[in-house]
Amino acid sequence: MRPTSPQPPPSGRDIVDVVSRHVTELALISPDELPAWLAALPVPAGWQLGRAENSPVQPTRTTVHRRDRLASWDACETINVFRFKGVAPHDVIQSNVDCNLRVGGAQDITIHPLQTPADAAMMTAVRSSGYLTLPGQQSIWAQYSTYIAGDNTQGLLVDHGIFVVSDRQGGLHDDSTKLSSAIHDAFVNTIATASGQDVHTSRRLDIGDLPPSKETRMAAFRVQPFEDIGVPAILVNADRDGMRMFQSAVRWAHEDGAATFESDAIKHHIVRQDSAADIELQSHTVVWRFDDARLVEMLNLIEPLVDIEGPGHQYVDDLNSPVETLVLSVDEYIHAAPFGEFPQLLPVPPSADSHR
Repeated sequence: MRPTSPQPPPSGRDIVDVVSRHVTELALISPDELPAWLAALPVPAGWQLGRAENSPVQPTRTTVHRRDRLASWDACETINVFRFKGVAPHDVIQSNVDCNLRVGGAQDITIHPLQTPADAAMMTAVRSSGYLTLPGQQSIWAQYSTYIAGDNTQGLLVDHGIFVVSDRQGGLHDDSTKLSSAIHDAFVNTIATASGQDVHTSRRLDIGDLPPSKETRMAAFRVQPFEDIGVPAILVNADRDGMRMFQSAVRWAHEDGAATFESDAIKHHIVRQDSAADIELQSHTVVWRFDDARLVEMLNLIEPLVDIEGPGHQYVDDLNSPVETLVLSVDEYIHAAPFGEFPQLLPVPPSADSHR
């Protein structure tokens, strides 16, 4: 008998549903059509191919982990691969990084940027993680990684989920990292960089067809001091993808009260708080406390920054602390620190697997 996995938590308007509103002919690749690049992905010891329980539609690939053959599952992985027609909605993916977790009522959600090839303009990779509560009050750590690539006529969408019983998260951390890295590397190095090949016929592609991309890019979002306006200020130094990530978090804080994302090993917590307009700089952490009116103001200021094609900036004035002015900047100071860095926010060099 093939091992079975639990049905992933109901997701309502999940990322696939969101994408379906922007493309046509979105079609799930079934397990019987397993692409060669996916079939070649390694599976950590103790994991087996399985099937989603009580589901008429099976993911493209499902794997399950058990402590022993007679024990119930303590982790599972689902990979859903879709073909579609139309222009790949990269902005939609960036703006809905954590929608799978949000609609499932997850707690402690964190958004993680992912590396992609520097020249892969038609590729987007995002990730979010958090904790879901299943019927029976069972706590599950869930991680969703979404990859999309394509030209102006067709593309490929990969929705990768890893679910681990919370009290087993530490013991299965290395396995989760290996599974995450395997799908990331396969997508980035084999499919997205396969210039001249049709992603719809990706079953002909296999791991090793292309060398790993040596130059990568990742969403940039840095908080730095700024002194070019006559008074001390705080600079948000971001590229467009980084500002979209911030926009998504500010929107969720406006709607739900709090949001979290991570960039360059710095955690950012955005909190909706009455009468607040404060930025707290802690060790490798920034806490943004703003009342709802200020959150709405920031959303209105961020929108044109992510919509324009060139560099630009906006000012958020009359903060309470630690300065009076916040400068939101897109593509003006990337890879630079015009007035230095805050000591508590000095970037930490990423490990080999930290953004994969």
